[in-house]
Amino acid sequence: MEPEHRDQPHLPAPTLYPIGFAAGIACVLVGLIVSPKLIAPIGGGIAVVFAFLWAREATREYRGVPELI
Repeated sequence: MEPEHRDQPHLPAPTLYPIGFAAGIACVLVGLIVSPKLIAPIGGGIAVVFAFLWAREATREYRGVPELI
């Protein structure tokens, strides 16, 4: 008998989205000190976009076509 391959944990592929998200958060924090009305919203937008892309990439396998057994 061969071992079951379903026991392996789900690991998403490595991406650059977490780095973009961190850059957006850093931009928000710098923007709160330097220019809260100009730079902080730009950083917030960057963080939201990269958070969405990161979550979308991490759940791609779950949103796909169901596998037939």
